[in-house]
Amino acid sequence: MSHKEIESIQIDEYSPDISQYSKTKRDLLLLLKREGNLTLTELASRLNLSKMGVSKQLGQLESIGVVERTYLKRGRGRPAVSFQLGESSKNIFPRAYASLTISTLKFIKSKLGIGAIRELLQERKVEVLSGYKNELEDSLKSDSGEKPTQFLQKKKIKNSKSQEDYLSQSELSTNDKSDTSFLTKKVSWLAQKRDQEGYMVELKVINSDKFEMLEFNCPIFDVANEYWDACVKEQELFEDLLGVPVKTTHRVVAGNNVCRFLIG
Repeated sequence: MSHKEIESIQIDEYSPDISQYSKTKRDLLLLLKREGNLTLTELASRLNLSKMGVSKQLGQLESIGVVERTYLKRGRGRPAVSFQLGESSKNIFPRAYASLTISTLKFIKSKLGIGAIRELLQERKVEVLSGYKNELEDSLKSDSGEKPTQFLQKKKIKNSKSQEDYLSQSELSTNDKSDTSFLTKKVSWLAQKRDQEGYMVELKVINSDKFEMLEFNCPIFDVANEYWDACVKEQELFEDLLGVPVKTTHRVVAGNNVCRFLIG
């Protein structure tokens, strides 16, 4: 894709499509999305590219407002130039039709009050939880060859290659049929599902029954930024699905570059 082509891109917030950029630009944007703020040297090192090449890509992205530069004070001397995502970048990562949703919620609030919003978010949580449970049960059923109800009662498990992609291979045991292995499968399935929904998920194993799930994108950012209850219901959703405590330590709506969940 040429410089002129990328400058002419018109991004529609209701049709975000990061695939319209070249691979190098996509890699740059995803890296900045995950890391938040990096220097030219750091970007070049992470991407295994020359600083000149990365600088050219950054210049093109800056020209359309997707990337912007900042200046960080690191000890003595002049501030270091670093790069972060610009305001326009919000439109190229998955979002859940924010403008329409916010308008609808504000209308409901004006007519019925904040209590109606909380009730709506609760009903939404119940609806999503039901869908998640059905999909998870089907996934575990196909994994085990048993009927879903029998499988969930016995909590026995076999490995699923697609779900293992979200976990370190060394952390999984092909013969482990304990409750811990069952929780591992559920958490792995949840990470995979959320990633498919546009949350850009990474899952890390802390120990046999504790996990760290990172979500680098928030498709419902505009809703959560307006109504914090959306974040509360999301945490409750995870706890209800997994059957273990879930603690939130970082939130994108609180200014962090990631939503961080400690599971177990």
